[in-house]
Order: sequence, then structure tokens, then C-alpha cells
Amino acid sequence: KALICASVYPEVFPTVILEAFSCGVGVIAPRWGVYKEMVVDGETGLLFKKGSKGSLIKAVRAMSGKKDGFGDNTLKEYATKYTPENYYAAINKVYRRLIGHD
Repeated sequence: KALICASVYPEVFPTVILEAFSCGVGVIAPRWGVYKEMVVDGETGLLFKKGSKGSLIKAVRAMSGKKDGFGDNTLKEYATKYTPENYYAAINKVYRRLIGHD
């Protein structure tokens, strides 16, 4: 199983990827923008060349051969980076740094 995120338009923070990670589902996404920041190629999913049908097909075929579809890795990625508690702590750290309260 996998989520195929084949958007050709930029997104700031695609929550659909977080939803997939939280369910233990790997993501197939284009190698550009925030997608390449969120999906670790070969660990939490697979990245393909934006606009390339051949590259997308190759990624889908490769994912279909994965027994767990990166499930354990996506759950770990979600738990360490994207739970509300961890996300808010990271944002708070940035704000505190910006106002000089490290």
C-alpha cells in the first residue's frame, strides 16, 4: 500500500503525507518542493521526477515490490517529527530563538 502524491502544484505543508505516515503508509511523491523535504527517498517512500510518467511508473513498481511499504519507517518518522507535541515543541523552539530566549 502507498499514497501517490502526484501534485504538479506546490503546497506549503501537505497534511496528506502526515496522515499517510501516521497510518504506516509509504508515500510516492515528486522530487521537488516540500515533498522532497518530507519524504525520505528509500526510507519513508519513493521520490520520482516531477512531470515524468516513466519515473512515476518506476516508483509505483518499486513500491509494489516492498513487503511493508516503509510502514515502520513512516510510523517512526511521524512519531519523532510530526505528533502535535513534537511539532509544537519544534515551532516553540524556533519562536524562542527568534525572540532571543534560547
